[in-house]
Amino acid sequence: MLPQVNGQFVLVRDPELRFSQAGKPWVKLRLVAKDRKRTGSGEWVDGDVCFIDALVGERDAEAVAESVGKGDSVLVSGKLQMREWETNEGQRMTSYSILVDAIGPSLRRGVVKSARVAAEQQQAGDAAVRAVEEFLGGEVLEEAPF
Repeated sequence: MLPQVNGQFVLVRDPELRFSQAGKPWVKLRLVAKDRKRTGSGEWVDGDVCFIDALVGERDAEAVAESVGKGDSVLVSGKLQMREWETNEGQRMTSYSILVDAIGPSLRRGVVKSARVAAEQQQAGDAAVRAVEEFLGGEVLEEAPF
């Protein structure tokens, strides 16, 4: 079982919307968490910093890509995933990313307006996903293409 991660992050760059070979949308987010503290004199001082990638899949991917951008503060909940590989030079590498279960804008830095997708649009999207899955012989479970 993967560990759960919950936190407030800032997007380092705009979301990267991509599509898998099966046509399913994925979004890659580059996030940063900063530990800022106020000193006794009232100054803000940066503490520890953590950069991490986050992956948002399927239904939420396109909405996230259209809703957030570089510099936006977001609340993220998901599972921490570790990936290991070996370079062509034989060096072992490790990276971590968050597989996002839920994401939304933080209201800490301002007001955010949201809009719901019409039920007809959601149903049409669900039907399209089912049609692709049926054509491919069932649900295709694959890793994000990045």
